[in-house]
Amino acid sequence: MNEMQIFFRKILFAVIIFLGSSFVWAGCDLLIVAYDNGDALAMKAVTQELDLRIKKGEKFNYKILAFGNSAAKFEAHPHLLEVKNCEGFSTKLPLKWKRNSIFPEETIDCIVKSADPKKLMIGLASFLQAQFAQKASKKNIETIGFYDAFHNPSDLTNDFDVTVREVVKSVNNIIVPYQALRESFQNLNSRAAIHVLGQPTYETWTQDVEKYSPENTLKKLGYAQQRPSQVIVFSGGYDDVYKKSFENILVKALPLLKNTEILITLHPKLKTDDSYEKSRIGDYKNVRVLLPRTPENPDGFTTEEVSGVADVIVCVRSTTGIKAALAGQPVVYIDVDPENYTNPLIEKGVVSQVSTPEALIQALNRVHKSQKTIEQLAKQIEMPVHADKKIADYLIEER
Repeated sequence: MNEMQIFFRKILFAVIIFLGSSFVWAGCDLLIVAYDNGDALAMKAVTQELDLRIKKGEKFNYKILAFGNSAAKFEAHPHLLEVKNCEGFSTKLPLKWKRNSIFPEETIDCIVKSADPKKLMIGLASFLQAQFAQKASKKNIETIGFYDAFHNPSDLTNDFDVTVREVVKSVNNIIVPYQALRESFQNLNSRAAIHVLGQPTYETWTQDVEKYSPENTLKKLGYAQQRPSQVIVFSGGYDDVYKKSFENILVKALPLLKNTEILITLHPKLKTDDSYEKSRIGDYKNVRVLLPRTPENPDGFTTEEVSGVADVIVCVRSTTGIKAALAGQPVVYIDVDPENYTNPLIEKGVVSQVSTPEALIQALNRVHKSQKTIEQLAKQIEMPVHADKKIADYLIEER
């Protein structure tokens, strides 16, 4: 072989290497699409576990697309998907955006192509997320729906439940937190595989509360000299059931709770809008609406912070009640329409659910701190623990 032949052979070899490298897959193993606070918090816990494994050498590449309220939870995250040249794309949704609002089909197609995932995991809180699952399915991409709530989504008058029931039809795998939901979701989507893997944010309440010093919290609240005999933390909401329950149960019970300090925390969706609660509680000096801690209001409070000094937590259909109860704190659910909401902690008698002011007073008089561990309570309701690890295992091993 002469020098010229050797030269051309080297050139040919280099061209083959170049062309081969240009066709290397540049997508990701997993694309996560979050929409609201609930699915974002749960998914973030899973991504933290994925990051630990990647740091230890696991070859796994994931990207995150966070819309609306979820965007703040993943702000500046190193795995955020960079979307370019997709007309109509923005993670900042208009103020009038609703759960059933959607993007143009071309925009969804462009985003999915740019991510090119092997798997797609969505929350079930918006039709926008369903659009991604539908597009992914057409491209033979495996789809996973992550249900972050705790109740059976059976209330056909509830916007969230109605959305979940439709969005879940767009995926071929569904992650649910506990065993009793398996049948419900199988009925909603008979072709999907149901995976009972827990929900990581339900397991972190104790750690979240213990970040705060009870002494400092009492001082911030103005109780440094003398702690009230009973402190109730009421975890706020925003929908119609919440408002009706607030007015017809909690507010009507206030005349019988004059010796109890009641601290109302706002739902994250409301940010600092406390106008509704303040307009209903009137002149009761023992009831306070606490503004949340924000960059603009660093002296505000989180629900976890004030829960550290609470004797009991009261809520309406809130996951706060689930988290606190699993951590052993006394919890009472109030609900004007209890037929349309339950969860396994209510069904097992771990927490109370009441629908009248009188029943609320009775429940508050008999609450006591649970002596069971989260593992014991989780076993009682057939919910796996260490959910972040179990879900990470599932996402990685099923590649």
